[in-house]
Amino acid sequence: MLSYYSDFRTPSASPYHDTYQIIRSQPFTEQDWAEASDYDAPADEWDDAEYDRQMHVHLMKMYAKTCLMDLRKVCKGRKLRVRGNKDELADRLASNDVSKMYGGGG
Repeated sequence: MLSYYSDFRTPSASPYHDTYQIIRSQPFTEQDWAEASDYDAPADEWDDAEYDRQMHVHLMKMYAKTCLMDLRKVCKGRKLRVRGNKDELADRLASNDVSKMYGGGG
């Protein structure tokens, strides 16, 4: 049985390894930093649905910078539907990521 730490040292052990490599390989641009700063609203102004929507859009933009074949590999690793164009795959992965943030299914 693998320990918690060895799971992340072994690239094939984590289904999110490909996603991590994709996002890590793309440095943030000035526009990305500007969009990320939009999330800095005071806590009492947060609307969960709006936050989810903004996070979904942000993740879609990150995935849209990736080539189609890499998106298909990530979908296959997460056991998501692989067919579709680049926008559909980016949307599918972003939806999956937002639902995983709250411990939901897929």
